[in-house]
Amino acid sequence: MATLSPDTVERNGGYRIAVTGLVIPDGTYTVTVGVNAASAVDAYAGSYGNKNNVSVVGGAASFVTPTLVSGGPYSVYFDEVGGANTEAILAPSGAPPAGGGLLYVNKNHLSRTHEYRSLLLPWYARGPISVRDEPIQD
Repeated sequence: MATLSPDTVERNGGYRIAVTGLVIPDGTYTVTVGVNAASAVDAYAGSYGNKNNVSVVGGAASFVTPTLVSGGPYSVYFDEVGGANTEAILAPSGAPPAGGGLLYVNKNHLSRTHEYRSLLLPWYARGPISVRDEPIQD
């Protein structure tokens, strides 16, 4: 069974996810994240020039999470570029990803950088704010 590390991320995306235990052949795959395959959003390769094409080698890969509108459990889909090989890491419906998928959380409360912003009113906690403007809380 494939595992994702970390398996809980903020909904604004940008987390590098390490995947191990894939049972698909080595190659280049498009990775998407969504409630189902039809509504899935492209993830990012995380390396310059690769867009959303992720390399799978020895059952392992890594990708960067996309931004999603709301929190909750989401499945991860691997589709081979120009081939027929696919694999889905399905999230259990209505529960945190115990054994599969990603759990997106609504607030930016996982990282210390955005800890202060999560305390603000929702209309003020949006948009680009310089990290330098946010206080460090110890």
